[in-house]
Amino acid sequence: MCMLLKRAENQSTCSLISLFYSKRFKRILPLYLLVILYSIISLYCFFPDTAVENNQKSAVHALLFVSNRPKTNEENYFEMLSIGVDIFTHTWSLSVEIQFYFLVPFIFLVSTIIPEKFKYFYYGIVGSISFIYYSSSLSIVAFNSVFARIWQFVIGMIVYLLANTEAPEPSYQKLNVEELNETVKLLEEGVTEEVSESSVQKRIPVKLISYVLPSLLILITAFPFNLTSVVTRPFVTIATGILMLISEDNVILSNRFLTYIGDISYSLYLIHWPIYAYWKLTCEGDKYCMYLLSH
Repeated sequence: MCMLLKRAENQSTCSLISLFYSKRFKRILPLYLLVILYSIISLYCFFPDTAVENNQKSAVHALLFVSNRPKTNEENYFEMLSIGVDIFTHTWSLSVEIQFYFLVPFIFLVSTIIPEKFKYFYYGIVGSISFIYYSSSLSIVAFNSVFARIWQFVIGMIVYLLANTEAPEPSYQKLNVEELNETVKLLEEGVTEEVSESSVQKRIPVKLISYVLPSLLILITAFPFNLTSVVTRPFVTIATGILMLISEDNVILSNRFLTYIGDISYSLYLIHWPIYAYWKLTCEGDKYCMYLLSH
């Protein structure tokens, strides 16, 4: 997202916005609309009649990217998770993402008129305002509102900017004969080896953190007791951002299988819930039936 905006930074405002939306929608919409189409067909062909009426409304909300709107008691997301009726419940997060796309070009355009040294401060203010709104809102609002999620997107933008910050061009100057002789002497004494060892030693803590953070994230996920989201959500978001910065040589996260899962995660996300909802409604929790459906 931030990458697309940075690439079009030098173009006109209209070109930047149109290029951003065309690139993002080309990536997201085709599969999304296809899954909704197949879900609607499956709804009428395979699902019980009791599921049709509610899902007709939900399909419209999913198509309009407003699945994260305030819900009535009957439509409450947490209730839907427990009974597995709404096959479009999971589209709430994509609705939040699409809604943010209508905000992010303007957030980015404001940053382009701010001096480079103040840009991180600007994004920090935007994220802080969003986080204050998130932490002071009702849980259902904090969960669904795009304004309560901006801080998470901003962290992702900051991570991209940090990862792609260009190092300043090295400056060169001529050495006089004495300085040149001193440099040669230092090289002969093996100073470069010491520098190399020093850089490796500095790298070790970073590498260690890149292995510790995934362990903590897994521990939080598997923790047997409920943890307050005001603490866990910021921690998980920030930890993920740090991992994106320092995990380049991480053997575990660079594993080909995990990389493949990451590549297909969007597809898995779109299809997993309709399958689960059908299983809950028709198979009454039969695990063997779930295995057959997933294959």
